[in-house]
Amino acid sequence: MMSLDALRIAAVGGQALLRRMDAISAGLAEAAAGPRAPQLGKTSEGLLTLDGEVVEPPVAVPSFITDLTLDPDGLVTGIDPESPGVPMPIGQIEPRPSAAPRGLDPMRALMDLVALQRAFELNNKVLQAADDVLQGINTLRRKP
Repeated sequence: MMSLDALRIAAVGGQALLRRMDAISAGLAEAAAGPRAPQLGKTSEGLLTLDGEVVEPPVAVPSFITDLTLDPDGLVTGIDPESPGVPMPIGQIEPRPSAAPRGLDPMRALMDLVALQRAFELNNKVLQAADDVLQGINTLRRKP
């Protein structure tokens, strides 16, 4: 019988990928804490990075720009030190879809999965008990 610890499948983009259970647990804890803001930065060449990777199409960030931000529509802005407090548009990127759809409660999904697994185990025990009873009845019928 498969235990919950043996279940290591996470659906990603319609494909099943094997993952370590601790990685899934860490992801659930992170998702429960709330959505994570993307980490914006720039390379030494001045190209915009999102979570450490250069965005496509490349967006050039002027060297004097600080405090990069990304709004939900994909507009990248930064602060020019000469005019602080006034966001300066840098470029537009296409927002990537979130790993967890809106309204998904990962802890609730995990609890439902545990409940389903326990129901499966209980059903399996009931079938085993019924099989044992039927085997006992067959044994009694064979004895003269």
